[in-house]
Amino acid sequence: MATKITFDKRSLIALKPRDKLYRIGDPKKPGLKLVVHPSGSKTWSVVKRSPRGGAAVSRKLGGFPNMTIHQARAKADEELSAIASGINRNQQEKEVRQANITLGEARLKYLALKNVFEDEKGETYFKKNLKPDFSPGSIKDYRTFIRVYMADWANTPLSQIDEIMIADRYELLKKKHSLSRANSAIRIFRAIYNLQYHTIKDKDRKPILPPNPALILGQTKRWKNTKRRKDIIRRADLPAWVASLNSVPLEYAGATATVQYAYIKTMLYTGLRPSHLLPLTSSYEQYLEHKESARGYYDVREKLFYFYTQKNDVEMEIPVSLQVAALIEGNAGDTWAFETITGKALNSDTAKEVFRWIKERSGVHAMPNVLRRTFLTIAEAMDLSHYAYKTLVGHKIMGGAQDVTAGYISSEHDRLRRAAQMVADRIDELSEAV
Repeated sequence: MATKITFDKRSLIALKPRDKLYRIGDPKKPGLKLVVHPSGSKTWSVVKRSPRGGAAVSRKLGGFPNMTIHQARAKADEELSAIASGINRNQQEKEVRQANITLGEARLKYLALKNVFEDEKGETYFKKNLKPDFSPGSIKDYRTFIRVYMADWANTPLSQIDEIMIADRYELLKKKHSLSRANSAIRIFRAIYNLQYHTIKDKDRKPILPPNPALILGQTKRWKNTKRRKDIIRRADLPAWVASLNSVPLEYAGATATVQYAYIKTMLYTGLRPSHLLPLTSSYEQYLEHKESARGYYDVREKLFYFYTQKNDVEMEIPVSLQVAALIEGNAGDTWAFETITGKALNSDTAKEVFRWIKERSGVHAMPNVLRRTFLTIAEAMDLSHYAYKTLVGHKIMGGAQDVTAGYISSEHDRLRRAAQMVADRIDELSEAV
């Protein structure tokens, strides 16, 4: 509780700090307080309850003795009058600060919501016991967004980024990079902006920011959808491509040739993404030790992939074929399913060189997405269950209003394993593999 003394400079200077903050009330100006902090510093403040009800409003006026008693009383008159009129300047200042949040700050808030954080050097880190809701690829996209596509806007308040700026930047990114990257950058901006638009509200719970300026692209028909790629390894090309892949362990010049072969062959047999396979540990015990960076593990006994940070935050269990089990168990490292000689998880960038090498040998272009489409095309041609092959490639089976039937389906491991084996055997047959 605040106490009162005779206010003069000597008396106030003589006030000693205590273990806890305390306040001294001005007998001549009700509502004016001198706050004495444990550090010894002293500040002026006013406290008054608004006529509209609710909690009392407290306003800091300045420090003592820089602000004199006379100045503090004059300033208190202004603030107390404003509060009595129903004006909450704390709320006004908060709204101004929120409206001035920059694109860079908003990006960090969006990442934090996904349990992804950055230090002062811009390096990503994760907090213990918090599972990131973003895949490594998504984290990379959000870093590229601010460093490459919109670096000059990092310190620009969201409220100052208007429709013309967005439309111009979209056209620039299409010309300088590609339509796909331009769309990706705008989608990321739209997501970051939407979070702040729906979060930052005034006292009446109305948005402080103007509507998302990225909406102008759709409203003016400027937005162009990218065409979905459909390239696969054609049946006639598969033998040559697989033969070149099979020669990697003996003929490719690289310390990780055998592991690269196992990794790429596993993608062909499973249709899984690099983001599924590369952060996969070789055992459950290793997964527990590397939870911050691992996405799951391979179970030797059950012949299963367990994914714990799958897209859409779905835990998945994917049985594997005999071919995949042999590849994993014959090449897994102490920690990772696909491990370099230094004990680190294989990097997808190094695999690009192997893909190029295979293309030079076979004359057939293929990258991870091509292998994924090839797997799905072969699986679909075998009349396998739609739900079975979607599960095998790590797609979420949507339930609820989007697909009522899916909500009743529980894919058994044995059934999925049979499907995985059928596709792997068919790939070997088409590849004329021995």
